[in-house]
Amino acid sequence: MEEKKLKHSPERNWLVRIQEQSWEPEILISGFVLFALFRVPPLLEDLNLFLNNNSIQIFSRGNIDENLSALLTVSNGWLIFGFSCHLFLRSIWVAFIGLNYVYKDGIDFSKLKYQSVFTKEITKNSNYVDIIHKLEKACSATFAISFLWFLCVLGVTFSLLIIGGFINLLIYFVPDQMGNTNWVDSFINVFFFIHIFDFVTLGVLKRTKYVAYIYYPIYMLISYLTLSPLYRGIYYGFVSNHKWWKVALFMFIFATSSIFFTFAERNNTNLIDMMVFSVNNDKYELLHGHYENLAEGAYSREIILPSDVIEGDILRVFIVHRTAYEEESIKKLCDYETRIVQDSVDIDEVKMDCLQQFYDLKIDGKLIETSFLFHEHQKSNQEGLVAFVDIANLDRGIHALELVYNRWDEEKLKYKPRVIAEVEFYKVKQTMIEK
Repeated sequence: MEEKKLKHSPERNWLVRIQEQSWEPEILISGFVLFALFRVPPLLEDLNLFLNNNSIQIFSRGNIDENLSALLTVSNGWLIFGFSCHLFLRSIWVAFIGLNYVYKDGIDFSKLKYQSVFTKEITKNSNYVDIIHKLEKACSATFAISFLWFLCVLGVTFSLLIIGGFINLLIYFVPDQMGNTNWVDSFINVFFFIHIFDFVTLGVLKRTKYVAYIYYPIYMLISYLTLSPLYRGIYYGFVSNHKWWKVALFMFIFATSSIFFTFAERNNTNLIDMMVFSVNNDKYELLHGHYENLAEGAYSREIILPSDVIEGDILRVFIVHRTAYEEESIKKLCDYETRIVQDSVDIDEVKMDCLQQFYDLKIDGKLIETSFLFHEHQKSNQEGLVAFVDIANLDRGIHALELVYNRWDEEKLKYKPRVIAEVEFYKVKQTMIEK
């Protein structure tokens, strides 16, 4: 009697009505999210540019932008795929609902007059009501998985920003105590690998005796860093209501492909480049972002020339300034902290001298003497240094301009020049143009 009352209680009836009408907010949310996701790539480019110029050297011995922007780009693609699949399945669902209303008896096999082998096959999916119920479950599951991934991406992004911001603050306030930050890479990789391993294996660490108690503090910390309480219920709902091997296989394929796509995005490679006879080494490739006339908005993060063909005797070079190197290299190279406390010192002059010492230019392997002016590139909106290089003595033909960072080696306590970018340009003799 009590069970019968529970089944027909007002609370349960309300929940059933909500569940039956859930397709309406699902479609609205999917449509709104898809509209927003297709507008995300330009915003990711802006975020990538900002982080590239301001983040410290951590996360796989690169800047935070390299991993974060690659992860967000791949995640954005997965989200578009997931919500598109949801809308596609809902479209089929709506079509069958309409057919069930128009053709209440479903398929009339007597008029088809197919042979038994085909009739038997078609009969498997001939009941419109069953198809509608299956599609309803598939749509709800697809939406939940897509939304789960959306929240996971939000959580990972939040955790990376928190960690990166915390380390930036440490370097800013206690730079001498921080020293080399390469340890951050190893720490984060190990820390998150443990959590990802448990996530993909559907909680093997949580089920293992003794290990579970050791893993618990790590789990709780990462849970709050990744905003896990917001979406863990969806994850455990899938894990507990499906065969473990199916969920594990799906998680393995998804995680493996995501890692592959993330590294491919970070290294600017793709499957087509791997299958065809193409060159992807900067040394042998003309990168359009290095030239204003070819960039089309996707400007280089290191150096920009006005054109790939230089017709005059003056080469205008724009160097993108990387604030990420200010604390760890630039200030140490020029003894900035000691110089600025002196009386009647021109701070801007000291800054320019520091930048002059950090950045160098080479043409065809030979160091050139030049002066810099601070400048904001009008087309790329990047801050940096501009130099006017006299190339009157260069012969007609292809030449290579190299950008050098004079990095500070903390272990050896000395300069360590490193070629960051190599840009080719074709010099046309001025006398040839005049003729």
